[in-house]
Amino acid sequence: MGALLSAPYYHKGRPWNIERHSTICPHCPVGCSSLATTRESHIIRMEGRPVPDRDWGWLCDRGRFGYDFGYHPERITDSWVQQKTTSAAQATRDVAEWMQRTLTQYGSGSIGFVLGGHFTAEEAHLLRRFAHDVAHTDHIAMVRDVKGYLPLSLNGTFEDVAQADAVIFVGVDPYEAVPVVHLKLRDRLHHFPQLQVMGVGPRRLTRETMPGQDYLIDAEDEAIFFAKALASRLPNDSRVQALIASIQDYSLPVSDADLEVFGQKLLDAQHLTLLWDGENSDMATVLSVLADVRENPTAVLPTYGPVNWRGYEQAGIDPQYAAVEDLLIKVRNGDIHMLVLWGADLLREFPDRKLAQQALEKADYVVSAQVVPPLDMPYIDALLPVATWGEVEGTYVNMEGRLSIGAAGVQPPGQARPTRSYVVNWARLFRQEWQDDAWDVFDNAEGDVLIRADAAVASEITLTRPATKPADGVWTVIQGAWVVENGLPSEILEPRETEFVGRISPDDAARLQIGAEGGYVQAQTSEGSVLIAVRPDPAIMEHTLWIPRGSRHDWAQHLEGVLTLMRPEEVPSV
Repeated sequence: MGALLSAPYYHKGRPWNIERHSTICPHCPVGCSSLATTRESHIIRMEGRPVPDRDWGWLCDRGRFGYDFGYHPERITDSWVQQKTTSAAQATRDVAEWMQRTLTQYGSGSIGFVLGGHFTAEEAHLLRRFAHDVAHTDHIAMVRDVKGYLPLSLNGTFEDVAQADAVIFVGVDPYEAVPVVHLKLRDRLHHFPQLQVMGVGPRRLTRETMPGQDYLIDAEDEAIFFAKALASRLPNDSRVQALIASIQDYSLPVSDADLEVFGQKLLDAQHLTLLWDGENSDMATVLSVLADVRENPTAVLPTYGPVNWRGYEQAGIDPQYAAVEDLLIKVRNGDIHMLVLWGADLLREFPDRKLAQQALEKADYVVSAQVVPPLDMPYIDALLPVATWGEVEGTYVNMEGRLSIGAAGVQPPGQARPTRSYVVNWARLFRQEWQDDAWDVFDNAEGDVLIRADAAVASEITLTRPATKPADGVWTVIQGAWVVENGLPSEILEPRETEFVGRISPDDAARLQIGAEGGYVQAQTSEGSVLIAVRPDPAIMEHTLWIPRGSRHDWAQHLEGVLTLMRPEEVPSV
């Protein structure tokens, strides 16, 4: 009858027409175990794949229906060189020639690689080897959309969610960023109603389905809030005193009583689990001290991307924000002359848009391997179609440090080629024979989970004092992860998507005459005026504009220094 089939799959194939492959969902750091149903080089259905004692086979709507980006009309299937289409072979030769020319003219270290996208750990390793052995450069980093980094020693697993008696959301709403983790938290709350839930960030992070206490703190103040809360309960601890040495006189918009209560909860929890968005880089230091001073288990789950960033790290690519920032500074300053962006879209993903633009303008050659057109397009000299999730078999490492194999169920469309094909051909054009090495990402795993080293508190424990707060009346722009707006298009989900991805408080919406369904407002910024699409959200504070991190909407990249929002005289038709 088809009553229990998903509508997009209905009439797409009978059992003898299809194949099913074990894989993972690529849309967020959870990496849910999945089954991909394929037919005629198309993925036509995604299902959850239960794993005993670990995974219930749940998928969010994005994971269940967002699989069609691989054959979306925007998918890049042709090679472009100097804004003209060409054959895949010619594009490969042209890029190799640019690399050789750059190395001949400027020597070792004149080429930089930035990795992003949805590549496997094995592909990241191949790219790093090529950069070092053939392109003679150590300038390789991964794109980062936040500045924080969580050491593997602090990384928790979903078992920590199942055992938690206290959970803290640091800057992240799991319902929007990692929906299946939200379901796991609800399951824990159902079985353990005493679960304490707290949110720390610039907007309300708890909700009706996950009720708790919110501490409304600016993102740059989150680490200071944790440090002062610890100091209120451990005033004589040398580690905590070192933590607050530079910020003792810094004032927070919370009372001393609230700090003490929060500090006591931090210390009293029998099993503390935190979800962290990575926005505040000082939180890593605070979390390290917190785990050190607590007597009971402390686990942190990072919710930021790229999706397989932990896999890239295992492949030898520096995961720190400072690494990609330093690389782009070198490009801007003329020390690196060729920039290779492997799945990275700098203008959409990298927070310092000005630095990214300066680097793109300065580079002699910009080569970009992508699945869909990037915002970097005006600066790209060669655009290469590359194979992605579902088209290449390899290993992905999720937010708990768990390794999973993603199967290759379909062929890449058009001229799209796997990373390996490009790397091997470039090496051949460099007159070098490519030989595989013995590297295996599972070498550093116990079972299917990465081995944790013992946590060590840094010798220097200092927190950065935040810059001066914006003047009164100036709007605060905050960002957050929203899996629906993760940069990958989907025709299946398009009818459910909204143009009004920006959010403001209900009071601000009322003043601007914005209804519940959303509307358009004019944002006056330090760079000019831009029309943006917003809707009211009770989780957002007054005079605050929230936008999804990495949004595909171009206007979301032009909101530096929002001075005011006003109702435009002419509003485009909804």
